[in-house]
Amino acid sequence: MLSGGLCLLLDRTAPLGLILLAPPIVVIPLYNWLLEHQPFTSGPFVVTIEVLLAWYYWDRFKPLWGGEKS
Repeated sequence: MLSGGLCLLLDRTAPLGLILLAPPIVVIPLYNWLLEHQPFTSGPFVVTIEVLLAWYYWDRFKPLWGGEKS
């Protein structure tokens, strides 16, 4: 998680940071919600920030899916 956070500090490596942080950002809130029955911790806020950043950098993710290069 440290490497993903460090990647987010630079604009060039931010998409890589989002990819590295996506699994823990999804798993930790799901764990809190499903196993500990605490749905409203910081999880929804962090997932929202992740989705907004992924949407902002969407053009840089297109080559991963076979889309046009930017």
